[in-house]
Parts: sequence; C-alpha cells; structure tokens
Amino acid sequence: MKCFSFLVFLFFISCDSQSPSKKLKVEFEDVYHHYFTLTPSNFMIIDSQEKMKKVYAAIYKNYGSKRSAPIPTVTAGEKYVIIKPTLKNSNDVEIEDVEVLNKTLYITVKPFQNPEVRKTSRLSPNVLMKIYTKSTINKVIINTQNK
Repeated sequence: MKCFSFLVFLFFISCDSQSPSKKLKVEFEDVYHHYFTLTPSNFMIIDSQEKMKKVYAAIYKNYGSKRSAPIPTVTAGEKYVIIKPTLKNSNDVEIEDVEVLNKTLYITVKPFQNPEVRKTSRLSPNVLMKIYTKSTINKVIINTQNK
C-alpha cells in the first residue's frame, strides 16, 4: 500500500510540473520578399545591427546601383527574421500568423500567385519580416496553410 501511495504522489508531482504552455501571438510586419538567396538555411534571426548590415550588403550587391531602401535599425523589443518557405503550387506566400513558444517562432504562411513574379517560378522567396518580441528565438517553424 505504501508503494501505491508513493506512486500516486509521484504522478501528481509530475502532472503539476508539466502544465501546458500556450503560444503567444506576436505582432509582425512583412517587410519585403527577395527572390534571391540571403541565407542558406530556412531561416535567419537578425537581432543585431551588425547582422542587418551584412544582410543589406547582400541585398545592395544583388540589386546593383538601383535605388534601395535604407538599412533598418534593430532596436530593443524587436527582431528581424528571414524565412524561406517551401513552394509547391504557387510562386509566393502571405504571412498569416506569428506565434512564439519556448524560444520557437511559429510562422503560418498561405501560398498565393504573385502577379509580379513569373507564374512558373519555384524559387522560394526570402521573406524579410520584422517581429515585435523580447523573447529569445532559437528556432523557426514554418507552417503552410492549404489554399
């Protein structure tokens, strides 16, 4: 009987310590969709001005002498993220939702046909977005909604 009581006690302790966490909504801005590679991985977190300068150096190099937007300033309480969603039957994506949980950023995208991009293009856009969070982000998961 003592063994059973001890097991029940352990069960209650383990249940109490594993309270479910909830994803928190994150405000965001879709800054620009670049149709060339800015990062070899599926995402890049830009949390310093130095990283932002390196990204914009690659952007300026690709566009050449064309007039480009100024380099954004990275401030406290916000970060920039570059994502490369996988395309199947579309040529671009629209960001639907951004949430954070346990240092993971969950981004929901919806595929669509962008009239400014060739319909046959399957090159994944490098989407530069600004997120408003003080949370530390180590991982990004991109979820694609069906049309």
